[in-house]
Amino acid sequence: MIIYGHRLAHIGTDSSDANCPNCGEQGGLKIHTFRRHVHIFWIPLFPIGKKSVTECTACNTEIKKKMMAEPLRLEVQYYRKNAKGPLWQFSGLALIFILVIVGIVAVKNQESNEQEYLDAPLSGDVYEQKLGSNSYTSLKVTAVDEDSVYVAPNEYEINRAGNLSELDKEENYMPFSYGIHRDDLKAMYEADEILQIRRR
Repeated sequence: MIIYGHRLAHIGTDSSDANCPNCGEQGGLKIHTFRRHVHIFWIPLFPIGKKSVTECTACNTEIKKKMMAEPLRLEVQYYRKNAKGPLWQFSGLALIFILVIVGIVAVKNQESNEQEYLDAPLSGDVYEQKLGSNSYTSLKVTAVDEDSVYVAPNEYEINRAGNLSELDKEENYMPFSYGIHRDDLKAMYEADEILQIRRR
């Protein structure tokens, strides 16, 4: 279950010399400014707006906008506009950015490793193969010579590439192998017929 929503964070309190429209006291008005942010699992992602609450410390009354004279309304608007919120309200975005960077680096490292595995295959390497639009299987390298890579086909297929690791069991591979020329293997990789190369 994803817990999400929005919350308010207090970002500042200012004083006003205006008269309270309820009790007439001068100088007792406090303008509290809050900034709302979206959160997921209580981790703030980004702010979405500000809100002001004006109260009189003399009569403990919250001054609604409709009760305010124009000068006080403009003053509240000014403080709300210029109030700066804390950076932690962007912490979720920062976390997402970091995760994206880590993911990009991991993909680049995986691609680099796969190129090495393709150039210097070893017995036991596993090629995740795309057979059709919704058909995937795996091949296990059983032997390598100067020109060819010999692979044992997996007996099973699956309809989602993300579940291919479930097929990678010794008992699922056929007891025979066939050779693929190294150039053909590279062409299959470049054409995305081989989706991933894993080295055990």
